[in-house]
Amino acid sequence: MPTVAEALRQHGETYVKQFGLAMPHEHKRVLALITRCRTGELGHLVKQCDTCPKEHWFGRSCGNRHCPNCQNDKSTLWLAKRMAGHRLTAS
Repeated sequence: MPTVAEALRQHGETYVKQFGLAMPHEHKRVLALITRCRTGELGHLVKQCDTCPKEHWFGRSCGNRHCPNCQNDKSTLWLAKRMAGHRLTAS
């Protein structure tokens, strides 16, 4: 299944060309960050592997609050907390 970032990489430029004049600058900035997230365009992290002698390079994440890649862990934790609270108060 394609990710949001993949869809934006494929169709984002066309979207911005069509609707860019009506889009706030911040929206364009967020689209640009999401499309570059974890691609290496924002820099790299290098990790030494514990199981092999290789170094592994990872693209940095954008950290934007709208990015589904960057916010997945936070969203999952937030939802789990809400569901746990709901179960406690529903009894």
